[in-house]
Amino acid sequence: MSPNTPDVAVALEGPRLRTGQGLQAKLALLFILVTLVLAVSAWLTGRILVQSNIVGDTQRYQRESGLRLVHEMESRLEKAHVLAATLAELSTHGGDPAVWSQRVPALVTNSGLDELIAGVGWWPEPVAGAPRRSRFWIADGVGALQLRDDYNDPRTISYWEEPWYTPARYAAAGDCYWTLVYLERLSRRNVVGCTLPLRDTRGFAGSVTVLLQVAALDKILVDASAGQSGYVLLVDRDNHLIAASGPASAKFGTERPRNMAELAQRMPPFNTLALDLHQRDEKFLSRAVQSPLYDAALISRLKDGTHDSSRQEAESALALIWNASAAANREDIATVEELRIRDDALIGQDASATLFELALPYWKLVRVTPAREGMAGAQYFFTQTLVVVLGTLVITLVLIFAGLRMLVLRPLARMADKLSDARTLEESLHVQLDAGARNEFGVIGHWYNERVRQLRDTMDRVMSQQSQLVIEAGERTRADEQSLRLRERAAAVSTSISDAMAVVDARGMIEDMNVPAERLSGVLLRSARGKPCGEVLRLRLANQGGAAPDIAASIIGSSARIEYNDGLFLHVEGRPEREIQLVGSPLRGPGGRSLGAVLVFRGRETPVAAPKLVIDRRSVDAVTGLPTRAACDRRLRALLDSARLSKRTHALLVCDVDRLRQINDTLGLRAGDEVLVCVAETLVEIAPIADVFRLGGDSFALVMENCDPEEARRIGRSACETLAKTQFQWADRQISITASFGLLSFDGTAEHPMDLLRRASDAVAAAKQAGRNTLRVHEASMSRRETAVDESLWVRRMRAGLDEGLLHLTTQWIQPSDPLSREGAVFEVSLALEDEEGFWAETATFLPIAERTGMVAEIERWALRQTFEHLARSPDVTERLSFCCLPLSPQTVSEGATLELLAQLFQSHPDLPASRICFVLRETVLNEAPGPALTFCEAMRSLGCRVAADHFLARGVASVDLLRRLPAEFMRIDARHFVDVGGDALDQSIADSFMRLARTLQRRVIVTDIGDNVARDAWRNLGADYFQGLAIARPSPVVFTVNT
Repeated sequence: MSPNTPDVAVALEGPRLRTGQGLQAKLALLFILVTLVLAVSAWLTGRILVQSNIVGDTQRYQRESGLRLVHEMESRLEKAHVLAATLAELSTHGGDPAVWSQRVPALVTNSGLDELIAGVGWWPEPVAGAPRRSRFWIADGVGALQLRDDYNDPRTISYWEEPWYTPARYAAAGDCYWTLVYLERLSRRNVVGCTLPLRDTRGFAGSVTVLLQVAALDKILVDASAGQSGYVLLVDRDNHLIAASGPASAKFGTERPRNMAELAQRMPPFNTLALDLHQRDEKFLSRAVQSPLYDAALISRLKDGTHDSSRQEAESALALIWNASAAANREDIATVEELRIRDDALIGQDASATLFELALPYWKLVRVTPAREGMAGAQYFFTQTLVVVLGTLVITLVLIFAGLRMLVLRPLARMADKLSDARTLEESLHVQLDAGARNEFGVIGHWYNERVRQLRDTMDRVMSQQSQLVIEAGERTRADEQSLRLRERAAAVSTSISDAMAVVDARGMIEDMNVPAERLSGVLLRSARGKPCGEVLRLRLANQGGAAPDIAASIIGSSARIEYNDGLFLHVEGRPEREIQLVGSPLRGPGGRSLGAVLVFRGRETPVAAPKLVIDRRSVDAVTGLPTRAACDRRLRALLDSARLSKRTHALLVCDVDRLRQINDTLGLRAGDEVLVCVAETLVEIAPIADVFRLGGDSFALVMENCDPEEARRIGRSACETLAKTQFQWADRQISITASFGLLSFDGTAEHPMDLLRRASDAVAAAKQAGRNTLRVHEASMSRRETAVDESLWVRRMRAGLDEGLLHLTTQWIQPSDPLSREGAVFEVSLALEDEEGFWAETATFLPIAERTGMVAEIERWALRQTFEHLARSPDVTERLSFCCLPLSPQTVSEGATLELLAQLFQSHPDLPASRICFVLRETVLNEAPGPALTFCEAMRSLGCRVAADHFLARGVASVDLLRRLPAEFMRIDARHFVDVGGDALDQSIADSFMRLARTLQRRVIVTDIGDNVARDAWRNLGADYFQGLAIARPSPVVFTVNT
């Protein structure tokens, strides 16, 4: 056996579980904890949700029953008040007392207070020297009223000095003065009475009294609280006990306490209630003292005029009258209050006292109930429910644990025992688990046994192959040593070569470079290794404005050596460009497999200066091949920056081709394009020191660096005269070309390239006013006040349109061909701007200004939001829509905020199908920003949107290549480029070539700006798919409707 062969006889030591570490013990503990948690949760839940609700309902019931008793008592007292007022009215207007007094028993009977009435009386104020004339009816044992005149006997105490009479002198007319409980002398009953003052023109004329039996009040309380635990106390304003019910009445017996203070002395647990009532009485007196009616002299007069009365009793009586007069003082008096009484002596346990306050008598009704009333039923219900729930829970958990123990824990224990019994590796490879169970454990046992068998076979193969590995390791060591020697030899060879050499792999990544290559490229090997060849060797071909194509990829893909003997420049950061010679050879392995390439290069003797102006292909005009307005802005900005540092003078010459619109209208747009090409070539030829740009439309600009005003004027005159002599041939017509020129000399004092172009354009406008075909040098008097104001006005209007909702969506219907009409309606979305007078301006009026001022992206993103929201609000419109076209400018496509907005819109409107949206990219977008355009198109196509290339004339191979790579579904052709497509064979042939190009690229064709039905029919015969123009439908302010 090899020394590296594993010893299968080595004993294996595994972990042993102590008591309590097993899964069974842990599950049992878990079930116990779950049971405890659930039990506590059930107890707390029942306590909070069940028991407390029941107790709360019971307490609310007791409060409501107490309020009903209060209302009943107030109703009886109100009836007594009404009876007293009736008697007062009768005595005032009834004439002779002997006559009207006969009606008193009937009035008492009809009052509904038969069982309560102890007596009624009429007590006129006595006149000095005159006999007493009072009339008093007393109720006998059966409730019949008997007229008595005992109080008219001079030998008795004068009734006008009695405490139940004298306070009425100070009560308001119509108000009852409710007396304290006192013993009525004739009937020897405890009564409480309503004393109502009688007044005439002389003032106080006496009083009428209605006396209520205290025993009858006791009976009312007993009847009202029948069948209920606890008792009820009725207390007057001075906390004198009026009536009691239930255990209280039985407990008091004949020795009823006179007031709450005496009750608290007898039974100390009532101290809390007595103290609260005393504090209420103090507040009651305090309000009377603070009342504007308070009069200390009046108290003294009442005390002196009342038999056997103290000043405190007089003050208490007047306080009742004053507080009753100032009813507003009642607002801060609580009508219901709850108190706790510990160890109530009347019911033998803790009690809850609910205090109710009656209205005008200022009596208090105290309802006392056991504090635990309602708890017994709740406790029983709660206990029974808890026992059932917990019992069911425990039984369920026990059954679950038993099932788990039988189905899971025991099979796991058997498996663990079998595996732990294997003491050696050899024994462990022969352990067989039970695979007969028809459950997951059986499946585990089956696959464990199968894997162990496979492991035994694998170990046998490993042991047989181990010796072979030892042999192969020795051979590999020798091969590595040989490879190292070869690499050292190759490094020595590459070092000895004087030319620069670089080796790239099959992916074009740098693998090796010698020292000359490091010196020539300015990049060390350790930094270059693993980077693309194009990043390390930054090459440029002389006949191309930008970087050279991927030379490494070209060499790798070729079958023979490639040589560049001239015209190839190497750019190194911080050094001038240097022309180099390069030879590249592909490396092939067995079977022709590509291994990479070897690049050998050397520098030429004479370095070549870089061009003065490097123009990005994205900023090249597709018609003339000249740089565009964006490149002109960059050039002017650079000259302004340099002029501020070096104090140099530069010149800007702007020219507008005269009457180009007339040529477009009469001969077609293609003729106008050829005129522009002719002008561009002429300007480039006559001004070699200038950078020539096409600003757009019929405007060109010549930027002359370090050019004095005289030289610039000479070049401008020469250009004007040369163009005037140029004759342009179109078909069978000779066209004279003239242009108006405006010249501006500038230094570093200008603010912005836009200012330079505006002032030069002012000079052009002056040249046109002078008759065209001439040159004007800019002067301060030429400032375009009206035009500048117009442009700033449009900027303000566009800002108001965004901020104040003055931008409006409009749509123009696009007619599909007959085979496509079934797909749905097609529209193009455009914008209209509302001015101050409510007129709507079309997109073509303000959008060019928006592009110049940088507002176009914000406006077009507004249009995107509005379109998405309208389609989301109108599912019926979306349903019948095939797609809608949304034109976008280069600035909008280039900004990342546009993609972010579209992602948010599609996320916010998930019900809007992406296929209903078609983004239209103008040719300027594809020419000026091809990278962002391709990125935008690929992102939108991945979402399911459609893309159209607008007015794409495919000038040159590069444009066709871009159109091929662009994931567009539609091509849009401007019908104005083909003036007579219906009758001219040449126009038809050119239009047909565009149609065939579109079909080859598998694009649908939308023909725009169709001016008449003849052109529409011609394009239909050529196979166009969609037709748009004023001859088809006009833009409609009612979006997504057809306006033919």
